[in-house]
Amino acid sequence: MSELQIVIYCLIISVILPFVAKVPLAHAMRQVGSGNIRGYDNEEPRSQQKSFQVLARVA
Repeated sequence: MSELQIVIYCLIISVILPFVAKVPLAHAMRQVGSGNIRGYDNEEPRSQQKSFQVLARVA
């Protein structure tokens, strides 16, 4: 494997990694959402984050 291939693989991984890291958070946000509010709660983001901490303690 040449040095250029290593660089290309590292760049591909660095592009994909933020999306992979977001998957568990998006799943938790979808579970916590209620009624018409699914996903991120712009009105009460702090209370939503607290509920994620409760989920993390349970898991």
